[in-house]
Amino acid sequence: MPSDRSSITTSELDAALTATASSRLLKGKNQVAFLGNVATPTLNAFRAIGKTNNTPVRGMYKVHMASPRGQKLQSVSGRDINAFRSVDTLFDVEYSVGRVHLGDEWVHQQLEEAGIEIDEGAASQTQIDITKAGWWTKGAESFETLVNLANQKLESLELNYVQELNKTFWRSNIADSKLWPGIDALIARSTNTTGAVGSKTRANQYLRHQIANISNNANIEKDIDNMRELQKRTLHDNTAPNLNVCGRTFYNAVKEYLFTGSNAVSAPRFTRNLDVARTEAQTMATKWGIGMPDDAIFISGVGILTVEACFADLDAEDAPSIAWDKSYFSFNTDHIKFIPTKKKDGASKVHATPYNQRVTRISKYGEYALVADRLDCHGAAYVA
Repeated sequence: MPSDRSSITTSELDAALTATASSRLLKGKNQVAFLGNVATPTLNAFRAIGKTNNTPVRGMYKVHMASPRGQKLQSVSGRDINAFRSVDTLFDVEYSVGRVHLGDEWVHQQLEEAGIEIDEGAASQTQIDITKAGWWTKGAESFETLVNLANQKLESLELNYVQELNKTFWRSNIADSKLWPGIDALIARSTNTTGAVGSKTRANQYLRHQIANISNNANIEKDIDNMRELQKRTLHDNTAPNLNVCGRTFYNAVKEYLFTGSNAVSAPRFTRNLDVARTEAQTMATKWGIGMPDDAIFISGVGILTVEACFADLDAEDAPSIAWDKSYFSFNTDHIKFIPTKKKDGASKVHATPYNQRVTRISKYGEYALVADRLDCHGAAYVA
C-alpha cells in the first residue's frame, strides 16, 4: 500500500471497478439522465415467454422438422395388392449463434482530472481482496468519486448494449456472417419465398411465413384478420398468434380504422372500445410477467399489438426501402425464441490495467441465436 492515502493504486482502481461492475457496491448518489433510451417490448417478450424445441449443436441450434408425408389413399377392392412406400420427411434446420461485444475504457488521466489520485508505482506489489468488508475505506474520497463515475459509465454502457442488441435482433444481419439472422431475415416483410431459413431454402413452402402488402388502409382490418389464419397451422398444439408489433404509422392506421370510428371500414370492427383493448393488453402482459407500453392494445384472435419504439431509430440509421415505421409483425411466441447461450447474456468483465498503458477497460459481451421451430405460424405486413 502507498503511504499517501489520498491516492489509490492501479490495483485498487481495478478492484474498485470490478466490484462496481459486479454490483458489489451500491450506486452513487449522482444520477445521470440518459437520453435516447427506448423500450424494448419485443426483445423482452421473446426472451421471457418465447419457446421452441431445439438442440444446441456445434455452436448452433438445431431444430428437427418434418414436412407432410404427401401420400395419397389407395383405393382397394377384393384381392388388390396393397401398395407400400417408404416416406421419410424429416430434416434439420440449424440456426447460427452470433457473438457481440461492446467495450469502453477509463483513461487514468481523465480520472485524475476528476479528482482521483492514482499511484502508479505500487500497482504490481498491491494485492486487493474485494471480498473483505471495508477494503475500499482507505483513500475514501477517491474511491467514492471513482465509484460514482464507474456507475455512470456502467449504466450508460448497459443501456447502450440493450439498445444495440434490440436493433440487431430486428435487422436481417445477412451482410455480417458473425451475427445471427435477425427478424428481417427470418420473417422478411418483402418476400417469403427467397432467402434461407437456417440451412434450408424457402423452396419448402412450410418454411414460409405469411406476408401482406396493405395498399389501402381501409382494408387494414381484413389484412390483420387474415393473420388469424396463422393459428390454423398450429391447432394440434393449441397455440395461436399472441404478440403483434408494428411501427407508429401502422399503429395509427389500426387505431383510426378499428377503434375511433373516424373512417368507415368494409367489415365489422374487432372492438369499439380503445380503453378496454388497452386494459386487456396490460392484463395479458401481466400474465406473461413482462412490461408493455401503455398504448398496447389487445385484438381478439390476434393478441397484443404494441409499437416497437426502435423502428424509428432503424429508419433513421438504415433508410430501408420498406419503412419500419409502416411495418407489422405477428408472432406465435410458442414457436420462436431469442436464445442467449449460458452465462453469455450481456456479461461484464473489467480488464486489468496493462503494464504499458494508463487505462482500464471493460467489456460487455453476449452470444445469441434467433430460433423458430416453425415459420408458417408467423406473419409480416406493411402499409404502402
